[in-house]
Amino acid sequence: DLFFFFYFRSLHEAYMREDQRLFKARLWNYDDPLIILNQGRGLLEKIDPGLLSENDRMWWYEIMWIWHHHAISAAIWQGDRPRAQYFAAMALAYQMPDHPNRLTRLLWHLVHDRLEEARRWTQESIGPDHQTETELIVEYETKGGFF
Repeated sequence: DLFFFFYFRSLHEAYMREDQRLFKARLWNYDDPLIILNQGRGLLEKIDPGLLSENDRMWWYEIMWIWHHHAISAAIWQGDRPRAQYFAAMALAYQMPDHPNRLTRLLWHLVHDRLEEARRWTQESIGPDHQTETELIVEYETKGGFF
């Protein structure tokens, strides 16, 4: 059990380094089978999280959530509304109830063209994501939507 805790935790740390590198360069691509993030997600999908310890399950969900969370943005960049909506739903399904990230829910609203709900969601925010939330709404309004 201790081995897997360090394994999933280490996996998460390595995953996040590569995720951030690709995301910041806008090279993040959910369809490319050669990207290690996609290969890792594919392997994790074969694991039943119910069979993992509580700590390992937390890291499993965190990786699955961040993959889908960033896939939303990649789908927006590609102009793929159906995939963005699918990834938003999946990200919310994987996001742990006490997770502090509010951007996933905001993106869900925006990819469904629910601007008023997105504004209300952002008005309720006082956390570290508030600035990014505001920027996303301005970007959405400026472009007249994401798609």
